[in-house]
Amino acid sequence: MEIPWVIEEQTIVKHELLKKYISTWAAILFSQQEKLRVKPQLLYFDGFSGPGIYYTDATKSSICYGSPLIVAEIANRFIDEDKRREFSIICVDRDKKCVEMLNKELRKLDKHNQKWEAFTGEFDKTINELLDDLEEDKSILRPSFFFIDPYGYSGFHMTTLRRILQYERSELFINFMIYDIIRFIEAAHSQQRMRELFGCSDFEDVSKFKSSEEKQQFLINLYCKQLTVYAGARYVMPFRINTPGMG
Repeated sequence: MEIPWVIEEQTIVKHELLKKYISTWAAILFSQQEKLRVKPQLLYFDGFSGPGIYYTDATKSSICYGSPLIVAEIANRFIDEDKRREFSIICVDRDKKCVEMLNKELRKLDKHNQKWEAFTGEFDKTINELLDDLEEDKSILRPSFFFIDPYGYSGFHMTTLRRILQYERSELFINFMIYDIIRFIEAAHSQQRMRELFGCSDFEDVSKFKSSEEKQQFLINLYCKQLTVYAGARYVMPFRINTPGMG
């Protein structure tokens, strides 16, 4: 696969949502920390981060930023306003070339010496290792935001989301790839990955439904229930991002 690649329309939409949300999230939490007179610190995790840059179109004549670098620019803006602030960025991707390219771009933007870094590895295994390290130095106690935008439907487990949500003031933005899930939900080779994704075997009941719409709604409801009941999320807000041609 060529790196970087041309950005897709739905990715642009996700990045716009992330940009607006992270800006507001950071403003609120930094303000709260300042009122409480505690050290202003935030932590951003980017799973399946990619190389950090995309070509804007098929001509490949210009590039645009991906999610880690979008957040890096936002972080710089907040630290420009108050040099006491810390805004850590940790990224994970399984492709070594993507990680090398992303680290190069992160170093260019890290003007406040925040030590932003990307790591090579499978998301679920690597993120748990990183959380182990952060727990040792208490860094995970700061408010944390996790952007989980997988290449497919697997690679992050409900047990890991449960661990993340046990930390106070942690938030998740998950791209739940419902169409890929529907496509493989009943395939024998996908059953273990589905159990890891949902944290249970209740997804097997999808066979009771005939239409794609009914299957989608059942699986989305089940996933939201698992995030709440099993993983401990206080608030869950599902919404749909249409791909090109869907209106």
